[in-house]
Amino acid sequence: MDYLVSYGELALKGKNRRFFEKKLLQSLKDIFKRDKLSMEASFLYGKILVKSREEKALSEEILKNVFGVAALRPVTVFPYDYDNLKANLIPILRPAVDASSPRTFRITAKRAFKPFPMDSMAVARELGSLVLDHFPELQVNLSRPDMEITVDIRSEGFFVSLEKVRGIGGFPEGSQGRALLLLSGGIDSPVAGYLAMKRGLATDFIYFHTPPFTGEGALNKVRALAEALRLRGSRSRGYLYIADIAGLQKEIIARCQSDYATLLLRVAMLKTAGAWARQQGYDALITGDSLGQVASQTIHSLAAVDAVAETFTLRPLIGYDKTEIMDLARELGTMEISNRPFEDCCSLFVPEHPATRPGEALLRRESEKLPLGPYVETPDRFIRSERV
Repeated sequence: MDYLVSYGELALKGKNRRFFEKKLLQSLKDIFKRDKLSMEASFLYGKILVKSREEKALSEEILKNVFGVAALRPVTVFPYDYDNLKANLIPILRPAVDASSPRTFRITAKRAFKPFPMDSMAVARELGSLVLDHFPELQVNLSRPDMEITVDIRSEGFFVSLEKVRGIGGFPEGSQGRALLLLSGGIDSPVAGYLAMKRGLATDFIYFHTPPFTGEGALNKVRALAEALRLRGSRSRGYLYIADIAGLQKEIIARCQSDYATLLLRVAMLKTAGAWARQQGYDALITGDSLGQVASQTIHSLAAVDAVAETFTLRPLIGYDKTEIMDLARELGTMEISNRPFEDCCSLFVPEHPATRPGEALLRRESEKLPLGPYVETPDRFIRSERV
């Protein structure tokens, strides 16, 4: 089966459009190669043509979930011969008409190849008359037809489609830079990572391991989440960085105000991750924060932590509520993994009465009690990497 793939907002990028098109084409090819699929992709003007020898259902499931794909149409390709198209159009339509018994139809012609001598409206009228001659029970409905017959006119031929499959849109992976996701074992951070990937960020993962407070079960859960997220993108491999900050957590418990413990842990994580991101060439950090969801995610808490941590942090979930996040997690297949009974270091050390309106000055003073220097200056001493 052949497919015409369209790419929505990528087409609005002006002089940068070709860059995004190439990124999308490469993403498709990388997925086909990684997953050993019998599919090929090539440019057409304003579209990408995919030729697939896989089953239709599998092909469409793969294509519609590629970041950057706005829509796809299964197409029958005819040679660039208008008389041949008219002679063979009805045999293509008859099985579809018999199967779905539509009452109305519309012909939508798109003339991408301008030297073709007829304009789009003339083609639609002529082919519409042909359809009515063979299917007199049908009526034309230009606004909400039961069946839409799309004819793309190109130098490579005529591409006829009866179906449109919506894609997830967004930008091709890596087209907007690289980011590092603070990945916990919870529900929120994997969803945040997915949304960042959808907006074109090539995303790797950092997990804060605090043995003996968190064990191998918690780490394995994060590994599974990282693998599930990577497979949503196009890369054959990604990185999971494991940062050991058990020493900092002990210092927070021993030396700092208890109501600031969670915020101080967040500062320690962001400072460590930010230093590692700069060293490894990442452009931003990503967290699963959602405004007001917990005490550490009030507007005052987020502002104070950002000011003290001094990192560039993206929060894709900032306007989502918990129900929306959980729905997305179920769609992604990460919900089941996140619900496994192993807790991360944040959930294990929530103070009984956490600060919800922290002062930046006090948070800064409390953070200065911590030995953060080595974690910021030489983060590689505390971080190891795995391929996922």
